[in-house]
Amino acid sequence: MCLIRQNVWIGIAAIIIMVTSACKRDDFTTAPVGEAVPFTDTVTVTLKEGLAQSPYTFFYNAWVHSNMDRILLETGDLKGQYTLLVPTNAAMDAAGWNDASIPQAIAGKLDTFLMRYVFLGRITAEELMAKPDSYMAESLLAYGGLWYQLDAQTRVPYHFRAAMAISEDKLSVNDKVLGIGQAIPTKDGYIWPISGTVAVPTLTAWEALLADARFSLYTKLILYTDGRYREMFESANGYPPSDNSHPNGQAYNRNSLDYYDMSNHYDALSDRYYSASLNTWFIPTDDAFRQAGFNTLEDLIAFNMKRGGPSTVLYTPFGQEPYYGIVGEFATDTLLDYHDNWGRRIDNFTETRNRNPTLFFNNDLKQPILNDYPIAVYTRIVRHLIFPMTDHTVTTYHRMPLEFLNDGRVRVISSTAEPAGLVGEEIYSVNGVIHAVDHLLLPTGYLMD
Repeated sequence: MCLIRQNVWIGIAAIIIMVTSACKRDDFTTAPVGEAVPFTDTVTVTLKEGLAQSPYTFFYNAWVHSNMDRILLETGDLKGQYTLLVPTNAAMDAAGWNDASIPQAIAGKLDTFLMRYVFLGRITAEELMAKPDSYMAESLLAYGGLWYQLDAQTRVPYHFRAAMAISEDKLSVNDKVLGIGQAIPTKDGYIWPISGTVAVPTLTAWEALLADARFSLYTKLILYTDGRYREMFESANGYPPSDNSHPNGQAYNRNSLDYYDMSNHYDALSDRYYSASLNTWFIPTDDAFRQAGFNTLEDLIAFNMKRGGPSTVLYTPFGQEPYYGIVGEFATDTLLDYHDNWGRRIDNFTETRNRNPTLFFNNDLKQPILNDYPIAVYTRIVRHLIFPMTDHTVTTYHRMPLEFLNDGRVRVISSTAEPAGLVGEEIYSVNGVIHAVDHLLLPTGYLMD
């Protein structure tokens, strides 16, 4: 994460996306952290020595029986420094780890458990206190076989990331207040005691939505519109878009899960699956649809039919056989554009699908932090052919279209529609954070009739 101050967002955002620097939101955002009063006598001890001297004996015992010393040496962090989140004995025991179970465990199983608590770099109290929002820390826990889209040209192995911030003067992790006691600075890292264990996401965003009955209308609608789009193409051409029977056919293989980065993408060239940079969605619950008059999927289909939908158009590309392409989208695509697409469709920001990292937990949804945040940036070269011929670049920004109110609700900026409330805790998935909302996010002037 490459942001430090709002007044440098523009330049940094352009670099992130279009110049493909190696920036991550870990630098872009900021986070505070809990009650740490540094000990002058502990900065001379190592992480392992600090653990050994701490009251968190179950975690230390697990470390001793694991391969973590070797793993840290092999990781090769540039500064050789790490930050540990260390659960108390009570938290470890509740998770099934105690003096009886730890010696019996296979070292590899202990490694997997412990690596989620070990983060690259020395994340100090002072550093986190200076940040206005969450700091995305990268752990040693890798998801085997899954890669992460670091920037427009770089993919790296996917590692579990945790959002660290200060809440109620204590350390919070992924928007849960866990910090207790006193942090322990060491010469090769930092130890943060926590009152509970940290959950690691295992589901993609789409899998999490399917597993939650509150989102049944949303998921049914996405599956229906994607399926209907493909049916139209196949009916007109005699083959599905995905089989590449025509060189241009693949462009019409609509897949909203890929489009909204809700699932892992497949790269045939490298034969790898990867997650796009972590994202945030504000998905309406079934009750939110009912508030807007949509009680069933059939009601949403009727809404689309009343307004017309995509249509087929015959194209004859130069040197190729003619085929039927599809133009237009469904009315529900714009109805939900601020929920799953940051309003880019409505705001006609179609030049690029690239976006900045947009992972926001509940504690990040503060207007001073997100005001004017550049969701996506597009830079193009404009060539003047009149002598003397010159080129210049034009950069367009799609900025945060949502306003986060003091009462915890959210609305489209300047909208007169009823703001949406956040329902329950956010859901942290492999691809990002899902916020459930109780109203549709509609801009001023959006016609529902």
